[in-house]
Amino acid sequence: MKGKNWTEVPLPERIFSSLHIMIAFLDPEFNFVRVNDAYARGSGHDADFLIGKNHFHLFPNEENERIFRQVLESGEPYTANAKPFEYRDRPELGITYWDWNLQPLTDVKGRVEGLILCLIDVTSRERALGDYIRLAAAVENAREGILILDRQGVVRYANARFVRNHGLTKNDLLGHDYKTLLVEKFGEQLAGILNESFRNGEPWSGQYRQMPDKGPPADLAVTAYPITGGEGIISGTMVVEHDITEELVLRKQIEQKNKMEALGTLAGGVAHDFNNILMPIIVNLELALMEISQESPTAEHLRLSLAAAKRGVDFVRGIISFSRPSSGEKEVIEISSVVREALDFLKSTIPGNIKILHRICSGAGAVLGNPSQIYQILVNLCTNAVDAMETEGGVLRVRLENTPRGPKAEGHVKLTVSDTGCGMSETVIERMFEPFFSTKDKSRRAGMGLSVVHGLVRAHGGFINVQSVNGEGTVFEVFFPRVEAAPKNQSEEAEMPGGRGERILLIDDDEAVLRSLGKVLVRLGYDVVKNKNAQDALKYFLAAPESFDLVITDQIMPDLLGSDLARKILSVRPAVPVILCIGHDETIDAPALKSQGLREILLKPVNIGMIAQTVRCVLDEEREL
Repeated sequence: MKGKNWTEVPLPERIFSSLHIMIAFLDPEFNFVRVNDAYARGSGHDADFLIGKNHFHLFPNEENERIFRQVLESGEPYTANAKPFEYRDRPELGITYWDWNLQPLTDVKGRVEGLILCLIDVTSRERALGDYIRLAAAVENAREGILILDRQGVVRYANARFVRNHGLTKNDLLGHDYKTLLVEKFGEQLAGILNESFRNGEPWSGQYRQMPDKGPPADLAVTAYPITGGEGIISGTMVVEHDITEELVLRKQIEQKNKMEALGTLAGGVAHDFNNILMPIIVNLELALMEISQESPTAEHLRLSLAAAKRGVDFVRGIISFSRPSSGEKEVIEISSVVREALDFLKSTIPGNIKILHRICSGAGAVLGNPSQIYQILVNLCTNAVDAMETEGGVLRVRLENTPRGPKAEGHVKLTVSDTGCGMSETVIERMFEPFFSTKDKSRRAGMGLSVVHGLVRAHGGFINVQSVNGEGTVFEVFFPRVEAAPKNQSEEAEMPGGRGERILLIDDDEAVLRSLGKVLVRLGYDVVKNKNAQDALKYFLAAPESFDLVITDQIMPDLLGSDLARKILSVRPAVPVILCIGHDETIDAPALKSQGLREILLKPVNIGMIAQTVRCVLDEEREL
């Protein structure tokens, strides 16, 4: 066509040259005879370069060569769709895909004179199709439910998760108006979500609770957003649902854990202040009882006051067990005796319209526990049960038995407390172990009973199961790890040892505690130097460190912590015994302090007997320094 006007070129030639389909004419040896412009461009070579060249020298492929020979020999055409091909000299193109047709060209006698090869590059189509297939598979198998609607609200697609979430089939959804299906089944809330997206043409996110006919409810996070075309015209809406039921449960658990930890910290601070209040009361009542006749009416008044103060100590211990459930000396005990003792106490306090039934297996076994704390657990559970039946009356059942349940082979001892009272709602069950939470009149209950039970049970390595139905009653099952060792015999109360004139440096920022503890130590026979200020006490000690036989210090003080004061004292004189008094054991690292030379840690409030025994024991202790 060179040198000729385009209009002078014969029509067949013009058509051949202008077609976008790649066309090549090859002789029987597969050499190029003619190619059109599209073929030259597609092959990456000029047409003049291709003429006379062998197709398979330029584009080697054994499989394709066999196909060419088959067509040449049989005279039958061959067609392939999306056939892959890789250029050896152009690796940057990767795998390409071709629709091609190989047509034999025959003479008048039917002999094959050559081949006409027609090619269409469908690489872009196939790659897009592959992307579409992968995307479709990802959407179909996504963990989120996906629904696609057209502008009229007709369902055009729903993936497998959406179908399962709503208990429907794809046939139930596809081609149907979403309002007649989803809204009728799941309420106006979902309709509002979708209509909001339709109306505004803006993405919308929210949550709703799905209430299926069968199975538990599910909480779903929903995002609805418009589907727009290239010109920004909205063609439909996509709805994506994500089941967040487990996520919300986990979030609640984390929030509850954080809340319990925060309340535990608060409870620890309250316990510290209570200890400083109770300690002077207890030691002064004990001092008063020592100074008067035990037969006098005044002695009886003092004993009642002392008993009340000791109940306050139990309350404080309960707060401490909640804030850090690790305090309380434990021993191997037969739990059945503790349960019987608690029931004897309860019988005299429970209203007449409530009947107590109990079954205590004598062979229930031993546990490693604190008798006072187990007593407190049972009394608090029974008190809670009595409150639930106070108006209508009912039956309180207490049962103690062995059970194989539990992670250890030796099983657990199970204490069951049940009532026929008003029961609890799910909301109350979720919060029942929170301190100060109560459904009772605030003037009657502090809301600490079940939170204390929770802390004490954990302190014993146990766990609690709760079952409750509103209007029917509640069952608490408390599991304590059972031990096989026999309980140890209770030792007789030791005599109260006295001092021998040893000099003691006593530090406490609370005036009442300082004076009360000082009086006790003086009465026991010690020479006591009292100081309210830790910094002043340190200076006093440093002035004559060898003049003191013992140092007793409080932990929480405004100018210097007792543990830091002890380190400073021990750095000057490592041999001096130091006793640290604490009101809340979470603030110190007891093993570390003892490894640095601290002799003893006393948990407030302490009575005279504990003071006497501890001080004498520390002073008499022989240590290799």
